[in-house]
Amino acid sequence: MAYGGAVTFQITGSNLPTGARGYFYGTKNGVTDLSGNGDSQPAPGSANYGNGTGGQGNYTRYAQIRNAQGTPICTTNTVAVTFLAAPPTPTPVPTPTCSLSGPSYVATGGNWTYVVSGNNLPSGAQGRWYGTKNGTQDAAGAAAGAVPASFTFTNGAGSTGNYVRYMQIVNSGGTLVCTTNSVSTTLQ
Repeated sequence: MAYGGAVTFQITGSNLPTGARGYFYGTKNGVTDLSGNGDSQPAPGSANYGNGTGGQGNYTRYAQIRNAQGTPICTTNTVAVTFLAAPPTPTPVPTPTCSLSGPSYVATGGNWTYVVSGNNLPSGAQGRWYGTKNGTQDAAGAAAGAVPASFTFTNGAGSTGNYVRYMQIVNSGGTLVCTTNSVSTTLQ
């Protein structure tokens, strides 16, 4: 079997007269497509057959060896070759990307929104929050919900501090798909 490219048929023999040529005979998909009328190569020698567009199929080939005057001397064995269409070029799987955006400062009592964006995220993708408050971890995988999405919070009493947040996006099976950038927000 051969994908694209070419196949070389090698004609070998001993005691062949000078000027001997091999005339090819054969079939494609069971129908005669070479009948020794003109497709020939020096014997011994070789012939290349390419697998071009529309050339796919099951081939048999043999050669009749003739002397320089065209008189048959002998016949080679038959070789079977299957030309296959070139394998399809794999479609690249788009790489999922995700990002997080949000404000730098939020006044007491104010609302703020984190926006999780993404491209090529799998169906059913879920977000998990990670981050710190004043340098100490305070979020480690808290479920956020389906993404992409917006998440709005209120700066209530006791919330003041410097927060760093990022999100990991997982598929429906829980496997990590991508991790967003970090956003720093100061609640006053």
